[in-house]
Amino acid sequence: MSFFHPLALLIGGALIGLPVAVHLLTRPRPVRFPFSALRFLDTALRQRRFFARLRDAVVLTLRTLALVAIAAAFARPLLHGALLPAGGNVNRRVVILDVSGSMNARKGGVGVFQRARAKALQYVRYSPDLGANLILAGARPKAAFDLFSANFPAMQAEIRAAEAREENLDAPAALARAAQMFSNPQDPARGKGQLVIVTDLQATSWREVGRGDLPPDVEIIVEYVGLGLGPEVGNLAVTSVSTVGRPEVGRPTPVRVEMQNFSGADQTRTVELAANDRVYRQDVACKAWSRAVAAFELPGDATAENGGWIIGTAQLVEARDALPFDDVRPFAFEVRKAAFYAVVSRESGQEVGSSTYFVARMLCPTAGMANAGGERVVAFRPGAATADALTEADMIVLNQPGRLEPEWIQFLAGMLLRGRPVLYVLSEPADAENLAALAQACGHALSLPVSFTAWQGAAASGRSYRFDASGGAPLTLTDVRTTVWPFQAFGEDVPTLAKGLTAGRVLKTAPEPHGAENEVLAKWSDGSAALVSTRVGNGQLVLWNADMLSSTLPRSGFFVAVMREIVGQLLTDPLTHAGWLPCGAGRMLLLPPAAGCAEGLALLGPDGKRIEEFDLREEKNGLTWRWTSVGRPGVYRVERNGKTVFAVAAACPPEESDLRPIAPGGLEAQLAPKTSVHGRQPSVAIVGLPGQAALKEAAEVWPWLLVAALAFILSELAVLKMFRV
Repeated sequence: MSFFHPLALLIGGALIGLPVAVHLLTRPRPVRFPFSALRFLDTALRQRRFFARLRDAVVLTLRTLALVAIAAAFARPLLHGALLPAGGNVNRRVVILDVSGSMNARKGGVGVFQRARAKALQYVRYSPDLGANLILAGARPKAAFDLFSANFPAMQAEIRAAEAREENLDAPAALARAAQMFSNPQDPARGKGQLVIVTDLQATSWREVGRGDLPPDVEIIVEYVGLGLGPEVGNLAVTSVSTVGRPEVGRPTPVRVEMQNFSGADQTRTVELAANDRVYRQDVACKAWSRAVAAFELPGDATAENGGWIIGTAQLVEARDALPFDDVRPFAFEVRKAAFYAVVSRESGQEVGSSTYFVARMLCPTAGMANAGGERVVAFRPGAATADALTEADMIVLNQPGRLEPEWIQFLAGMLLRGRPVLYVLSEPADAENLAALAQACGHALSLPVSFTAWQGAAASGRSYRFDASGGAPLTLTDVRTTVWPFQAFGEDVPTLAKGLTAGRVLKTAPEPHGAENEVLAKWSDGSAALVSTRVGNGQLVLWNADMLSSTLPRSGFFVAVMREIVGQLLTDPLTHAGWLPCGAGRMLLLPPAAGCAEGLALLGPDGKRIEEFDLREEKNGLTWRWTSVGRPGVYRVERNGKTVFAVAAACPPEESDLRPIAPGGLEAQLAPKTSVHGRQPSVAIVGLPGQAALKEAAEVWPWLLVAALAFILSELAVLKMFRV
């Protein structure tokens, strides 16, 4: 048994003497009366004295028991089942306490995280020869100590002070941190190891988690503290607030608010959108386990003529669900002037029929280098483009730039990492060399799913490209992922439309061993990657592998539509333009040129107060804000002299709103070691998960203690009435 509030026991123990003191102070005192005939009173006094003493003893006992029961109820005791899934003494124990957003869930007034605290305290208690450590697991795992320690009071104090935060759980990172502790060479092996995980086993966080580098002799106990699977555990959430297209000055801004129903019953709620001191409402019906969208349109005068920011919140009115914090979602949209595309190429965009000419027309389909909407496409030669000019661009497009100098590669890497989207049309062997140099400059932030190389024999034949070997037959677009962006917008007609896309010159590709295969969105008929999209830091890199002049791409309306879909996504990418950032994560943001120098800038939090921890660095590519850990939900504004020059919304990832736990039986297989130790398979035990028969869940007894206290009080009244004379 453990107690959530052990201090209540001490207070109750001190108050036990109170009924005794009251009894002694209120005991009747004898009074003397002059009376002659005492023979008849003596017998009556003996009888009354016996019943009075019996009554006082029973009443005093009942009062004391009632006080003890009330004190124990406030201490919140828990009755636990077996703690060890296998025999033997534990010498090293790591406790992982889940502090992610889903742990804020409540049912019937009882919070999940309150139960989690009590269970974690159960495992952080003094025991001879036991060294322990604590990891608070959220978006980033935080350990109490570097090595195992016997400082249990410090770990207990940290558990009691911990709070669930509005951020996601990085379960693999927490397990990796625990594995480092068990494998630390500075901490000599001292016997049996045990890992205890206190969590709600949210399926979105644990479905793909494996044992990782945990030593095979470490046994694992998973304490489930979630709400279960009952129908009363339903949750509603605002999972997304986005604009349709790019917000531009003087034009209405369509806004989509996505509501998701994580319950087994149909729900209807009012969605309220508050933006720049204006409030809009709409009733939305959402079916069970599905999503619905509320569409709003903000007027064109929402910002000043030169642009600005639309800042506000979208919330569910009277949601009445298990997780209150996800009923509100902040947002910040920058309203800009028309888009500015910078095309880096050796060719001139004005030369009709050139490859860059066609690329420019795809960016701005209307005639001329500037269309009626104000969009601009400016072509730069690699040696003539300045960093200032490219920094102002909303998107950088590369088409036949030739071999780029190292400083140019470093500039592109910096722009990508800080959030500027890059579209690269590949057609020359130099492009493959540029990509290899770019991957090296970005480090671990860029991991391409395929590598690009020139075809063998191209140099000897005098050609820079590879023609299909089958008699010059063009390559066709095949293996298109029709269910994902950018093809999902075209529905079931994608295979038919894609048949008209052919290419005569492409670069050879080979799969990378550690690349993500799902980042290849389409392939050519020879297996070469045609379209690749990958995340690089805060930015996004899109690669199109085809030469424009030797293909049917410029003449295809379908290809132009796909390119416009790609451009639209890159211009409105939440990470690229910092639409919202996940709480608890680290980010590096490139502030716009309008922010100026670092001096004089101030960071304001959601409450409007100034935040002192504001790491600004003036670098070659511009002013960079390094945010070690994104703060609590809300809109954070960078201001100069009271004017907002940059804004970003921090919010919890929508995956935290789905409270369903992982299916029973799956996690044991995922966490089990591949090899046995000394002929014995270390145990993995799940405690309390619905449908799990391994161990019984701990039971809370405080409601029964309150019932017992009430029974003692009623019994006292009954005794007083029964002994009344």
